Amino acid sequence: MKNIHSIMSMIVLSSFLTITVTASSQNRADSIKTVQQPVRSAKGVPVGSLKLDCENKQLRVVYSDNICLQVRQLWSTESTGKVSAITTESPEKIRDLCLPFPGLSWLEQSNASQLLFESAWRHSGSQLDFSVRVSNQGKVAVTLCLEQNITGLPLQGMCFAPSLQSNYDLKQSGVAFAYRGAARMSKGFRGGQLSIPMVCFYDQTRDIGFTIAGHIEAPTPAFSCDTREDKAVVRRKILVGPGNSVTIRQFIIRHEGCWRPGLRWVRDAYPDYFMVPDATVEATHGCFVYSNTADEKLCDEFARFKVKNVEIHWTCPFFGKSVPEEDPWVKMIDDKWNTVKRTTDPAAPPEDAPYADIKRYVSRVMKPTGRCDDVRDFIRKLKARGMQTYMYFNPTESWEFFATQEFPDCIQRRPDGSPRMTWFDHVVMDCRPESRWGQYLCDEVQRMLELYPEADGIFMDQSASDPDDFRVYRITDAVSKIAARAGKTCYWNGPYMVDLLKNTVGLLGELGPLQGERIKWLTVGNKVCCGLGHTEAQYQRNLLNGLWPPAPSLTHARGFRVSDSSAYSKPIPEELERMHRNYMHLYEQFPGKTWFLGPNPLDVPDGVQGNIFESRNGEYLVPLIVPGYDIAKGVYARNVVVSVRVPDADRIRAAYIRSVNLPGGHYRVPFKCQGGQLQVTIPWLGSACLLGLTHEKPKGSKMPDAKGDIIQMQKKPLRVICTVISSEGVAPTGNTDSIENGLTTTAPLPPVPNRKAYLNGKQIGTLGSVNSWHWHPHVGVGIIQNIKVDITDILRRQNELVIEPDGSQDFFKMRNISMLVVFSDGRVFHSKSERNTYSSCPHAKAEGIIKSPVRIPIEFSELPEQE
Repeated sequence: MKNIHSIMSMIVLSSFLTITVTASSQNRADSIKTVQQPVRSAKGVPVGSLKLDCENKQLRVVYSDNICLQVRQLWSTESTGKVSAITTESPEKIRDLCLPFPGLSWLEQSNASQLLFESAWRHSGSQLDFSVRVSNQGKVAVTLCLEQNITGLPLQGMCFAPSLQSNYDLKQSGVAFAYRGAARMSKGFRGGQLSIPMVCFYDQTRDIGFTIAGHIEAPTPAFSCDTREDKAVVRRKILVGPGNSVTIRQFIIRHEGCWRPGLRWVRDAYPDYFMVPDATVEATHGCFVYSNTADEKLCDEFARFKVKNVEIHWTCPFFGKSVPEEDPWVKMIDDKWNTVKRTTDPAAPPEDAPYADIKRYVSRVMKPTGRCDDVRDFIRKLKARGMQTYMYFNPTESWEFFATQEFPDCIQRRPDGSPRMTWFDHVVMDCRPESRWGQYLCDEVQRMLELYPEADGIFMDQSASDPDDFRVYRITDAVSKIAARAGKTCYWNGPYMVDLLKNTVGLLGELGPLQGERIKWLTVGNKVCCGLGHTEAQYQRNLLNGLWPPAPSLTHARGFRVSDSSAYSKPIPEELERMHRNYMHLYEQFPGKTWFLGPNPLDVPDGVQGNIFESRNGEYLVPLIVPGYDIAKGVYARNVVVSVRVPDADRIRAAYIRSVNLPGGHYRVPFKCQGGQLQVTIPWLGSACLLGLTHEKPKGSKMPDAKGDIIQMQKKPLRVICTVISSEGVAPTGNTDSIENGLTTTAPLPPVPNRKAYLNGKQIGTLGSVNSWHWHPHVGVGIIQNIKVDITDILRRQNELVIEPDGSQDFFKMRNISMLVVFSDGRVFHSKSERNTYSSCPHAKAEGIIKSPVRIPIEFSELPEQE
């Protein structure tokens, strides 16, 4: 493991650090101390002075090139939503620090709040290391917020944040980000949720950058950052119990005018979170599927599509119960009941009947086809073909009708007392390890691993964000330790928070382009990650982001979700199978690769996007894509010039291309090296290729000439590749999910309403429902399955969403409606949230605007005008 203080490879020994400590005004003259220590500085820029102004409680850092940072520190308490400032006494016990690195420390007290703050700043090369130990000397717990106002950052340049959209032009707007909790957005601001507690401000023209990073620990306290005029405001929030102490730690790292060195610092400082051993790479790097139990032919198909990781799903009794109470059992009784509860059978129990009554009825109208031996046999078939097997497990949600009877005290509720809903008839649970539900979960996972001892581990799902009490982290940590003691590992749906990353060997971006653009920042090490989706645009995004594709077999997987039979092989569209094969020729270079995070390493032509990785054998891998362009269109451009800057450019001996337009080929391409920069000329480029730069002798043949017409390089209109319209809604009927995915029952079912949804006059799908009378987050268009209609040509800044009820008495209502779109170049746009409530017809539960059809305005304030 690399020492956290010595990982900046660009730092050279060059100067001395001068620490000047200035006391308060009455004794300043005789309290100035100067200590000189050798330090390292980035890019030969020597560090100047580090000074504490006690009167203004402000730290001043001056570099020898006259770049100056000033950090002002404020404290406040938070209680029932009210924030109160804390007044502290003047700093005292100011001390020079020498070992292991120079710096200074001081102490502040708040007598009124009975709090003690012990702060320290240390300096090592380009890195400033801040820590503060907060001690609560009172008798009640205190929620504290530390606010640091930092001036002197290059706030006229760019901001990078590991979030859904990564780079922001600070000349256009302010930004706000948060890791745990909500970002402090002001009007016109952009930003969102962070995957890693870090933000980078950089100016490429001045070649200067600063990264502010929170210390990653298990768990990591809340971190947020936003810009205000000439400063960045960083906030940390902690809970300190009576008689306890808590330490906050964070860093400011100076580097070149690029975001990559800041991200490299984080990855190299915390390898336990980002890296796995070579043996794990060999076992897990490849494609992903989820599946019900399957026959031999489908298992062979998985292997043919290079699947390495299989989530064994839909075999449990219901969400919240992983271990069946009998054998055989009715699989996924919860999702089946969500449909069957609307039966016209007079013998059926009410939808909110006791769990035992529901189970008794469902067992009568459906076959109990779940068998432990079938699951074990499926595990063996997969392992015999070299695949890892993970049993589905969800620690944060449960079937409502089970939880209401067995764990009513553990259901998370809204302020009005109603349950917090998720999926279909499912509720968010209090998953703290010390809760009844948390204890039950630990027992469930232990018994599940005993029931299926040949499985490689568990597939961890989650439906809840992790609040300030870290309950999701703590339960998943407890579950992961149970798995580890059994010699098992965990694969995740997500996660999207770095402190959860330590407990996984693999990751999944379930919603493809939407989640892939955020989860990619957690894959800068060598952990495997899959981004779901079967379009070429998704294969392109995965290639660019270093994610693996799913197997084409996944297109049929949901059809067996609630099926009585085992899954079996179905015909795969020839075009999809060919595309997968062509792209896999590129992906097969990925096992063990890591992101190359040197400064400004790549220049590509307009209309082309690129990234750069390092392979296990030292090669550089440069994926190149033309967003929105596909294989069938043939050649996009001739003589595509790509410039690459890597530290060992003069030792590169060969450049080669693997192209999706030339499946199976490995072709040499010309390059030259000048001034530490490689210039590679690719004879022609199709929709995607992988450029390799190697230290070995040239191999392969010359790249064949292009066939067909050549399209000269020009900017092509980008397409929308993912659209989701979400809302909170009450839609007591209309869920077709189980009906479309294998449900077999003798219970008579009524017709299901079909509510057509239109955007600007074009039908884009139907309103999704979850058959619930609760306000539910999964009522929308494209929530369960993304909208498949291309809306590029009709999307505007001002839009109208129209939803037609299925008849005059068809009731539903919606509120907090918003839309999200992802373009083929990875850009993500969120609409404003429409706060009004809309009801489809008069009804006892109707409220807000009651009108049919429902007409909802959707506004994108940042969407660029169509060209």
